[in-house]
Amino acid sequence: MKVEERLGQTEKEYAVIELQLKKLTSDYEIEKSMWEQEKASLQGKVDVANRKDEKIIACCKSMFRKFQAVRKHLGVIRTLKIDEVDQMNTWVPNFQEMLDKALGFNAKLVSDTMEKYKKELSLRRKYFNLVQELRGNIRVFCRVRPLLEWEKQKGMGTCIRFPPTEDFMLEVPSKDAIGGKFIFEYDRVYKPDAQQRDITEDTSEYVQSVMDGYNVSIFAYGQTGSGKTWTMDGPKEDPGVNLHALQELFKVVSERVPMFEYTITMSVYEIYNNAINCLLSDPKKKKYRLRGRSSETAKAHRG
Repeated sequence: MKVEERLGQTEKEYAVIELQLKKLTSDYEIEKSMWEQEKASLQGKVDVANRKDEKIIACCKSMFRKFQAVRKHLGVIRTLKIDEVDQMNTWVPNFQEMLDKALGFNAKLVSDTMEKYKKELSLRRKYFNLVQELRGNIRVFCRVRPLLEWEKQKGMGTCIRFPPTEDFMLEVPSKDAIGGKFIFEYDRVYKPDAQQRDITEDTSEYVQSVMDGYNVSIFAYGQTGSGKTWTMDGPKEDPGVNLHALQELFKVVSERVPMFEYTITMSVYEIYNNAINCLLSDPKKKKYRLRGRSSETAKAHRG
């Protein structure tokens, strides 16, 4: 009798466990189905995002190719305009002398011709400075200095790479960049083997704009030891931008002597630690300070 009671009790417990197992199995199937649906939904979102990224990358590549094509086309136009200006500059200095010989100092005819010449010169200045504006009123050049001897002795190297076919771009390898490298673009990049004359040749055209009445600023920016003083001043045997710019300035003046008279003045100031020092006078006698104005400009005043 006891055996039958135990058997009945065991069957009831088995039925209860079996019922619980079925319930757990059903819950598991429901959770599994919901998880698979969510996984499929998330996978679909990932696929959509990947397709969008691919479209964005393709669009960026297309825009970059178009930009390169426009840049090359602009370079061709710039070269043609500069060649025209150079050709005009070759005969302009001798124009007065040719007129004197050909016209026999005919004052009326020379005067009329000179008026036409001045108009042509004004037009040439307009076209030249239009080319400058097309190239950009603000231009940024990058010069990479070579490693110094003590840097080489310590085994230091450079992380900058220069594309072989481009002179306006440099690359810096990085794991954080798309494609494994950061790309920087400038109006011109000078490699470590660039000479002083390479830099001064590119800045000589700005002197032409100065003589045409435009304000021009040429300055070097960079951290200590990056080569600013070398580029701007340079040694006596290999001068930098400052001296070459002055030489070009006086060259243009000499070419225009028959038609124009110029008065050239020069000031040399040093700004160091917010102090302004005139390098052409006794620093003990003259002091300068900056004064702000409501137009958010500042001028140096003698104090």
